[in-house]
Amino acid sequence: MIQTKPLLCLDTSAFNALLDDEENERLISLTNDRFKPLITSIAIAEVIATPGEDRRWALLSLMKRMSDGTRPLAMPNTLLWRATREFGKANTKITVTITERDAAFWHILENPQTAGDSERLKALEWKDSLERSFSEAHARARGAFQNLFSQDPTSRPRNVAALFRYFRTHDQEIYSFVAKSYRRETGKTLARGALWQLFKRVPNWPIYLAGWGHEMFARAISETNYGRRGKPGNLDLWCAGYLPYCDVFVTNDEGEGRGGQYNALRLLNRLISPDVKPQRARILTFRRFRTTVLSGA
Repeated sequence: MIQTKPLLCLDTSAFNALLDDEENERLISLTNDRFKPLITSIAIAEVIATPGEDRRWALLSLMKRMSDGTRPLAMPNTLLWRATREFGKANTKITVTITERDAAFWHILENPQTAGDSERLKALEWKDSLERSFSEAHARARGAFQNLFSQDPTSRPRNVAALFRYFRTHDQEIYSFVAKSYRRETGKTLARGALWQLFKRVPNWPIYLAGWGHEMFARAISETNYGRRGKPGNLDLWCAGYLPYCDVFVTNDEGEGRGGQYNALRLLNRLISPDVKPQRARILTFRRFRTTVLSGA
């Protein structure tokens, strides 16, 4: 039997930590020996937005070296729509890497020095726009939620798990949103009773929705510690969309309070059905990953 290497995804924060590590050469060599690194489009886009040409090019060169010629994984939203369309055709397989439509990522990864100031500004504008709209949406929702719970304090969920349980049994609004997107992508009507079958076969959906729910609780519902500090951002949560396609995901974003990207991904990872992925991805901090790889454990 052919033994395949575990598929590895590194968050942008992990690539930065790896580049700065005092034993980075040994760590890179051992990582490539033990794993098959998959570079994500999110990581590429975030690195392109990095200020300073030397740093930007060094990170892209590191990614190119670790990719070993494998095309990057597509953006999580692209994977969501691809999986949705295939579900509508009763198919389960999708193309997970970039295609000619987003070949710019591949070109820049292969030629890091093409990521100049113009490309950096475009990537930064894209990143800032996503994060700004994400924060503004939760800030607007906070007033409405606080008003609601002031009238009925017993209805306030005590934690994010309680919020998820609520939506599991009160899913009409979720169905309406998903059904509209489903029709746009497939041209078909999603039967009311097929919603949770879709979520089971296409884990991209519950991961995406729960990512919003995670921060809805943290920023709009919680009575304490509801500021942005230490919490995962939009792109941090988007990275959960790669969990169905890798065996190990490494982040150096441990956050504060509720735990940043690391704890958020650990929670969202539980939503992937074992029928689709019998063994869920391992979510590791960079510190844990580093120790594991260098020790040979």
